[in-house]
Amino acid sequence: TEEVPPPGAVRPVLALAGSEVTLLVVVVGLIALSILLAVAETALTRISRAKAAALADDGRKGSVPLVALTDDPEAWINPLLLTVLASQLLQASLTGILADHLFGPWGAAAAIVFNIVVVFVVAESLPKTWTVAHTERAALLTAPFVAWLVRFPPVRVASRGLGTVSRALLPSGTRVPDVSEEELLARIEPIVGDG
Repeated sequence: TEEVPPPGAVRPVLALAGSEVTLLVVVVGLIALSILLAVAETALTRISRAKAAALADDGRKGSVPLVALTDDPEAWINPLLLTVLASQLLQASLTGILADHLFGPWGAAAAIVFNIVVVFVVAESLPKTWTVAHTERAALLTAPFVAWLVRFPPVRVASRGLGTVSRALLPSGTRVPDVSEEELLARIEPIVGDG
């Protein structure tokens, strides 16, 4: 049987119990998922339909799902954002539980700082900065995963349900534009350029 330390007792990290190891593995996995989602979100919001089509014309691996995603951003944005939120909240909660269990209240406080600083740098800033510099590569790498995620039944059902709630909260008559800002600017540029 596992020896349970008294509340607030600090144990050496190397003496992790089986459940603590499991929590740690899940936390690391959720951080890795957050990195992948950060890359996907940035890549898919930065790449244009025209660029995705050009990559498909070149026969690039991952371009077929990329074209489908860029053709219908409404189909992937809510599932992706819901998964980002769920993975980050779950990771932060599990990190806090693990730190509190191992180190007591000070461990929980340290876990908050860890999540704000380390997770921000590792799972938000670094992957998004890398993606800005490597948008095509990132989009091609992550598009198959996002295409799968959009079809994954629990994510699909939850995001549709929550999307319905979101739309119900919008003022009546609000609709999503059919033309992206990029497309609108491309249509206006020739007119303004002639003036």
